[in-house]
Amino acid sequence: MDKPAANTDTNPEGEGLPALVDLTYSATTNPDRYDELLRVWESYMAVLDKAETAEAEQRHLRHFSQALEIFDRIGRQRKQRAHVEALIALFDTPAYLIGPSGAVIQSNLHTLEGRLALPDSTGRLDHLLEPESLRLAVADIRGGAPAALIPVHNAAAQLVDCAVISRLEVSGDAYDDCFLVVLSDASVTADQLDHMREKFGLSGSETEVFAALLNGQKVSDISEQRGVGEATTRTQVRRLLEKTGCADLSDLIRQSTRINAQLSAVNMAQKYSGGQSRPPVKYDRILLPDGRLMAYRDFGARDGLPVLYIHNIIGGAIWPRSMEALAEARGWRIIAPSRPGFGLSDRLDAREMDLVRKTCLDMRALLDHLDIGRALVVGMISSAGLGIRFCKDHGDRAMGLLTVAHAGLMDDRMVNAMTNPSRAMAKTYRKSPMALRFLIRVAVASVDMLGPEQMLRSNFCHSEPDKALLEDEALVTAIGEGLCHAIAQGGDAFSRDGFVATRDWRDDLAGVKVPAVCLLGREDAVSPVVENQRMMEDIDNYELEVFDNAGQFVFYDKFPQTLDLMARIWDRGERLLLK
Repeated sequence: MDKPAANTDTNPEGEGLPALVDLTYSATTNPDRYDELLRVWESYMAVLDKAETAEAEQRHLRHFSQALEIFDRIGRQRKQRAHVEALIALFDTPAYLIGPSGAVIQSNLHTLEGRLALPDSTGRLDHLLEPESLRLAVADIRGGAPAALIPVHNAAAQLVDCAVISRLEVSGDAYDDCFLVVLSDASVTADQLDHMREKFGLSGSETEVFAALLNGQKVSDISEQRGVGEATTRTQVRRLLEKTGCADLSDLIRQSTRINAQLSAVNMAQKYSGGQSRPPVKYDRILLPDGRLMAYRDFGARDGLPVLYIHNIIGGAIWPRSMEALAEARGWRIIAPSRPGFGLSDRLDAREMDLVRKTCLDMRALLDHLDIGRALVVGMISSAGLGIRFCKDHGDRAMGLLTVAHAGLMDDRMVNAMTNPSRAMAKTYRKSPMALRFLIRVAVASVDMLGPEQMLRSNFCHSEPDKALLEDEALVTAIGEGLCHAIAQGGDAFSRDGFVATRDWRDDLAGVKVPAVCLLGREDAVSPVVENQRMMEDIDNYELEVFDNAGQFVFYDKFPQTLDLMARIWDRGERLLLK
């Protein structure tokens, strides 16, 4: 799709519009420019008053819509390519993706050393695999076979490798009728020998002779190596042929190679299914009174103190395993609902305060379902307002409130003190919710194209403690997985979250009757401590707790200390109930 010409008309927006339009399209092919797009957009929005915004939205809607089409198309293609690259990288032997004609499309050779298995000058594998054998193998797979085997011989006609071929199970036009070819060492491993020993009922000595034959040794050499006569070895070879049902040694070699290939195909299938990656996070679901489904996670100590954990965008309901284990050891039971419209939970046909009230009712229904009376409510970052409102409307189900990295208090000064992208998102939501939906769709597309790491780097880069967390691979994986979960249904829930994140919840706090604490990191650049202290000065029932050497992601960085704080809030809530 050609990029429409930038609008260069003089208008109240000034010179910001051409740059905005150019960046809108540039970001579709270069998501690294997303942060730059936010900066230009923020400047552009600053000169629009509310009377001009609606007209400007209509003027730019065509650009936004066409840019989103580009995002969607490129995102799908890059997602498919990334999936294939990750799949091929799983193998520690040469692996190739070949097209219908046999040409190599991708391989993992750049990750391997010492294996001379490159495609030839034609981009094919003809020097490794006999073309007719490859054609027949592909025909077998197209006919329904799960996998096929092609023996690979060296110049001396010795069997050195076997190639296991299977269909590539990845949707998309770019990979239609493509096949995965993985070379497997023809030598038999100890595990494979054990498999064949059990399969054919071989004795220990017969298994030793079998292994030597498969490694290319002659009967005389085997006899000398084992210190027995050749007659003894030949007797053992004869028994091998009888037990395996093979006519001669050549047939025995083919039989063992076939078994080797079968085991390799099983390993390939395990890698296809993600058997070597993190197991999928388990979610349970309940049917809500209005017929919608709510997904939730229930982990930690089954008989522990319950926590209603309300996730934000980044992080979702997913914690690193080490944090889950520590919470369980400390006696906490974590109930983490997937908010309506996020991940696996059905969306709510509501916005703003109506959305907030109904979301709180959903969470109460979840506690009812689990037969939990009171829970400590934890509102993460943008969900601080949801935690506050739940404790106001459903105080009989709350033992206390902890908001993390966001106090739920907002004014222009607080917005201006934020760092991007939070500042640009907040300003845009206040002036143009439609434009915010576009920017959020850009963010979602960026995650689709590049994976969650791009957005994580953008959000972790504002303080040294947060940047240090990027070195924790398990944490980045968990938060990145949670981010993908949070945006699973696109940008709609993300955009509606803007109301919760940018609203000032001061009046609602006045109705909270349980102990309430806001936790911040001293070096939080997105929700600065000094601005929160200013806004909390006149709120008597809301306390501020600040952890040193921590940033916006203080919950993850200082988790043991956070659990201690949660225990103190719970104890205060219990004492308050006894009065």
